[in-house]
This record gives sequence, C-alpha cells and structure tokens, in this order.
Amino acid sequence: MRHEAKQLFDLRKQEITKEKSYYNKFIFNGHFSVFLVILLGAFILGYGDWLKSIPKHINYPLIASIITAITSMFPIRTLLKDADKLFLLPFEKHMFEYMKKSLMYSFVTRLPIQI
Repeated sequence: MRHEAKQLFDLRKQEITKEKSYYNKFIFNGHFSVFLVILLGAFILGYGDWLKSIPKHINYPLIASIITAITSMFPIRTLLKDADKLFLLPFEKHMFEYMKKSLMYSFVTRLPIQI
C-alpha cells in the first residue's frame, strides 16, 4: 500500500507540474518577460541608491521576520482532491508516505518566496 501511496503522490505531482507549465507559457510570454527584466533593472538601481542612504533607526530584522511569517501562513498543499476525502479514507493508515512527501513538496515550493 505504501508503494501505491508513493505512486499516487508522483502522479498528482506530475499533473500539477504539467498544469503549471501549461499556464506559465501564457503568463511568461515575451512581452511580460521583457517587462520583468526592465523591472528588475529598475529595482537594482533603486536598491543601489537605497543602500547609499540607508536609514539607521528602522528595525530591519523585525520587518524581515514579519514578512517571513506572512509568507509562511499560506495553506499546506497536500495535492489531495475532494473525492480523496471519501475514497482514500479506508487507506488512511497507509498514506503516511504520501503525506510526508506532500508536506515536503509544500515546504520546498514555498521556500523561494521566503528567501
């Protein structure tokens, strides 16, 4: 049963990856990518100017910890569907591997936002 739970997770992860790649090609088309590069350049210039005149009286670790806390409040993605609540209930004992992998997947996909 654990092997089947692992297969189920791999199948769900593959479906999510396929769906994300399908929609990302519409989101990150040529024009938007050029806009993001220009925006990144403007951010780098502004950040350089900000570093020259950085205020000393602001508590930056507190601001960084609040931003990290807010980004970590997003819900955990277990990749389970609504029908799984009913049909996978008898296999709940065997879903430990699935849940472990899904929690790790949820943590790893959220990590770039926090960094």
